[in-house]
Amino acid sequence: MHYCCYHVTVENGEKLLAFLDNSLRPNTDRPLALHEAYTLLTEIDQLEQEIRERQWIDANLEAHEHFHSEDDPDDSDTDESTDVTSLDKGCNGGCYDGNTKQVATDGVHIDEKPMEISKGSPKDTESREEPGITGLELANDDKEHTLEQNKAQPVESAENQTEGRDADTHSKAGSKSEESIPKLVSADDDHDSTGLVKHKRFEKEPCSECSTLNKLEPHRLGLRKLAMKLSRPSIRPLTIFDLPNDLLLQIFEYFRDFRVNKREIIWWAPSMPPWLGPTLDPTDNQQYRKTIPSVRLVCRLFNELASPLLCSILLVQLDQQSIDRADQLSKCPHIAQGIRGIKVGLAFRIKDHESDIKAFAAHSQNMLEGELNHWIHRLETAPTPGIVRTKYGEQAVPLNAGEVIRDNYRHILHAMKPDLPFLRPEPRAVIEDETNIDIILVQQLRDRFEQGHREYIRKYAEQVELVKSGSFSRSVAACFARLPRADSLGFCDSTEATEPWRFTLLDRAFLVEALSHPLEWEGIQMLADNPMVPGRLLFELPLEIRKAGKALRNLHVSCFPCEEMTSMMPASDRNSLERDKKLWSAMRKIFKGLRSVSYDQPFNHAQHFFETAPVSKAVLHLKKYLKAMFSGPDLERVFVFLNVYGDWQPENDHGILNLTPLVSGLQWKHIKTFQLTCAILTESELLKWCATLGPRLENLFLAGIQLIWGSWAPVLDALREKVAEAKAHHSMMPHVHMDDLQGAEMDKDEFVEVRAYRYVCGFAAAENPCRVER
Repeated sequence: MHYCCYHVTVENGEKLLAFLDNSLRPNTDRPLALHEAYTLLTEIDQLEQEIRERQWIDANLEAHEHFHSEDDPDDSDTDESTDVTSLDKGCNGGCYDGNTKQVATDGVHIDEKPMEISKGSPKDTESREEPGITGLELANDDKEHTLEQNKAQPVESAENQTEGRDADTHSKAGSKSEESIPKLVSADDDHDSTGLVKHKRFEKEPCSECSTLNKLEPHRLGLRKLAMKLSRPSIRPLTIFDLPNDLLLQIFEYFRDFRVNKREIIWWAPSMPPWLGPTLDPTDNQQYRKTIPSVRLVCRLFNELASPLLCSILLVQLDQQSIDRADQLSKCPHIAQGIRGIKVGLAFRIKDHESDIKAFAAHSQNMLEGELNHWIHRLETAPTPGIVRTKYGEQAVPLNAGEVIRDNYRHILHAMKPDLPFLRPEPRAVIEDETNIDIILVQQLRDRFEQGHREYIRKYAEQVELVKSGSFSRSVAACFARLPRADSLGFCDSTEATEPWRFTLLDRAFLVEALSHPLEWEGIQMLADNPMVPGRLLFELPLEIRKAGKALRNLHVSCFPCEEMTSMMPASDRNSLERDKKLWSAMRKIFKGLRSVSYDQPFNHAQHFFETAPVSKAVLHLKKYLKAMFSGPDLERVFVFLNVYGDWQPENDHGILNLTPLVSGLQWKHIKTFQLTCAILTESELLKWCATLGPRLENLFLAGIQLIWGSWAPVLDALREKVAEAKAHHSMMPHVHMDDLQGAEMDKDEFVEVRAYRYVCGFAAAENPCRVER
């Protein structure tokens, strides 16, 4: 017989328990140190492990002896005095867990059913039910053999047994008195909290070793609390610097440029439509992104992680200072790694202002008067004194801002009077008072006006030289080649910076900068017949980027000359058809690899103010350019903003550019996102745009579209078919946004657009509302 309780183990456990009882008292003379607490915890764990190992060995040995005894033919039959319950004890090599299940150590699973013991009167025969052993999952041969033994074994009544027989039986099979009958132990007696179970002999109480460990468990918890308390002063508190780099990078990405989302989709416009992302104006965006420059100053680690998020889109203006800045950024490895594309600002200056100071002064007067009217309106409508809302965000102004603006306007106007061709009546917001004019201040402003004109001439000459010499294209292409993740290029004619004219009336220090500030192409082409020299950069720059070994995947165009521009084409011999063919062949090869295109139609193309149509050569160039853009076989995202609004009438068409023929016959098989906004189209034209969509469509945006001829019903049918194809391809509904649809049936009921949306999305019981209306 194997003993579970070993004297040495019990003695060690009792000594450890006595020591802990004395050491963990509240008023102990010698409190434990940190290393002593850890040592005692280790001793408790070692003691528990030793007990488990010894119980496991003991259980395996007994199970081994039991199964060997069953194989012996001499011992196969049980004696009459053998209690059948001892069979269960002999088969159980595990420990009792206090429930109705036992687990044998050799992998045998036992589902023990509790014995039902019926007690009768002394005169009645006391019978015991045969213990159920059907839950013993043994091999088939062992199970059948055991059942046959149980059936063949006689069970005698306790009333027929003599005292001698009882004594002999108890000596062989163990006492079977009522007091020794095992009782089921409730779950409350289990020791699952310490990982121990009761002794395998079905004792009422745990063995000595288990009892010792049960008593040690509170001390184990006390030692852990003591160790935590003692080690807390020596442990450095965790800070944000302890976070892993990937988690820190995820935190910093919340402050990246909102125009570049997680899927690397770039929105080139200064503000984003609400259905695509957050609506932040440029000033709010700069305030929002000030966190990244601040984070870079914290430490070297933060500088390395946050630098790629500092500049997602690199803006390069048409001046040498901007080129030098871009060159420095592209040579900084951490910053260059995060730049996704370059946006080229092609704001230009007027040639006439170079030689005609009177035209320059008249233009400056127009700018000042416009800003004066804007400021007066903002101040009158300001909800809070001292705070005005501009397109650049909220701006704090002095409480006497109205007086300051009027006073500065009068003095600047007096400084320009000698060069003004004629004097216009003063604006209503300004009351002329010659007694309030400071002659000394007027002379100072006159000097600044002349300085501003000289600066304007210098910057205009610099712009022309950068374009004609090809220096600008080569420099930008070299910067592009040094950006490892850059594959996007955008063209615009705005500066996207705070306009100095806006703050000149508040602060006269901005006057020189405002006078030399460039203009958008629309303003240049409407003022005079000025050649748009930077127009050739739309051709030269993609060619130079290709020569530098980089491929374009994303292209944005929001400016294009609409007048006769003899210097627009980069080829020297513009009358040579052969050179022209080579140029367009090269442009088509470059645009063939595009994945995303964005076209923001210039306002002077959409709402043309000239009495005659644009010269055919400029329009022909633009059509070929856009045809090459839209013909990419792998296009995934197409954004088209036509900039035409509802007050346009067909009879007022003076040669407005129509893009629909450019996409006729195209099929964008890989298109995922399509946006068409601010357009005036006919039914047939809109159907041609819908026909370009493929089955991989994920996002569809239609906003501000006016139908001037035809019906919306065929258009909605075509859109419903495209959405159904995309739904079948992706096994999910694509994102559909329809807003401000006008014309035909959409003007009859304000809820037609809602029903049209439900019909296009394929909702149940939805009918074509425009077909019903007809």
